[in-house]
Amino acid sequence: MLGEMIAADTGNALFQRNLGATFNYLGRDLRASGRARPAVDNHRRAVGIAERLAASDTGSAEHRHDMAISHYLLAEALAAAHEPDGALEQYHRAAAMKQALRIVEPSNTRHADDLAVIYAGTSAVMVDKKDYDGAEAAMRQSIPLAEAAARRDVRNRKVQVILASTYMAAGRLSARRSVEAVNSLERTTRCEESTGWYQKSLVIWQRLLESGALPVWLAAKPEEAHKAIARCASR
Repeated sequence: MLGEMIAADTGNALFQRNLGATFNYLGRDLRASGRARPAVDNHRRAVGIAERLAASDTGSAEHRHDMAISHYLLAEALAAAHEPDGALEQYHRAAAMKQALRIVEPSNTRHADDLAVIYAGTSAVMVDKKDYDGAEAAMRQSIPLAEAAARRDVRNRKVQVILASTYMAAGRLSARRSVEAVNSLERTTRCEESTGWYQKSLVIWQRLLESGALPVWLAAKPEEAHKAIARCASR
């Protein structure tokens, strides 16, 4: 039905936005099921729609938001498809768009919240590329934003999940640096850092679990954090 409506009224921005959102939802579902390449294709289509809408109405913050989120989701899919360079390019585009939107809409907290996730994703890709200094820099940008969001709304499940996930990403970074450390002191220091981040994430995961607010698709996160802490302790 959406396709028929769009075909009948190609100039309707609302229909176009809905179509872009549909491609992004489909892309996320495909990526979650392990089909990264089709996910990339769908997110590219969403990016194309968002870019056309933003170009047709340069004053619309909503269109620019859609464009930033579509680039972010494309980055996530490219990372899952083992295309780190492409993923980083898309993360950087998404971050630049969101930074500009923070200036235009300083009171709109969703831009800072989105940046927390974008920076964390950037850091994760840099870890895989063994650019640990770059990963640290991105994480230093992500963590304060995620913590601010969680403080602002302690009952908001979404921002709590973002913070727990960001702490886990920081833990993964420190764990990787521990494994590749050139001396025992650095290895121990990085391992302790990793444990601290994972413990912070575990507190949030456990709180969500005990309150019945932990999403089903994240049910394994508390155990994942426990195992990460145990791995470090065994070294």
